[in-house]
Amino acid sequence: MSSLCPTYAYVLGYLGVTMSCVFGVVGSSLGIVLISPPLLTLSISQPKLLTKCLMPIVMSGVVAVYGLIVSVVLLGSIPAPFADESAADGVGLTYSLYSSLTHLFAGTLCGLTAAAAGWCIGIVGRAFVGTLCWHTGGAEVKMSIGRGAVNERSGLLANDMLSDKRYSPPQDKGAESGAASAASEASANGRGFNSVYSGMLVTCIFAEAIALYGMIAAVIVAGKGGGGGVGGCLQG
Repeated sequence: MSSLCPTYAYVLGYLGVTMSCVFGVVGSSLGIVLISPPLLTLSISQPKLLTKCLMPIVMSGVVAVYGLIVSVVLLGSIPAPFADESAADGVGLTYSLYSSLTHLFAGTLCGLTAAAAGWCIGIVGRAFVGTLCWHTGGAEVKMSIGRGAVNERSGLLANDMLSDKRYSPPQDKGAESGAASAASEASANGRGFNSVYSGMLVTCIFAEAIALYGMIAAVIVAGKGGGGGVGGCLQG
């Protein structure tokens, strides 16, 4: 065993592979976990908006792909030991300490940037979906309180009151105008959805670019380490 190619070099190299994949998955999981609770609430109150709101979930999943790509690149750069009769232990090593350290740092670089990107996408997506739940939920309650819809804020069923014959809702002359006002407010919320969605999408794109930058830098760093070689492991 050469001092330039110690046995533990393989441990460092495979640790870089693990760091890239694991932290990429952690970042993706953070994004999905942060977005899922308000997204499930929105799927009940406003199912029509669910499809567009899935974009942060998709972008969080892509973050894990970046870590997987770098892991595959690093794994292909680690040479396997070979039989060497001239060696004391009969095993020849061509994986240098320098290469293993570059692979370790490359995997850590990609993994941490992917985790940061997933966390950022999760926070932005959670704020976006949570805002939709709050605004559209209020308009939904105002428009459907007479149809027996679930009041999301108080947890009461208006249908329970309407099914009771002893209950007689007060007749208000301004009820129709109030419903029209609620409909107008819902329409305004619909028009404002596009602008809010655009802002969320741009923010998530730049957040995911963090992971992309990390992947590119990790590939460059891993390329500096090469795949090892017998010449680099000769006794000095």
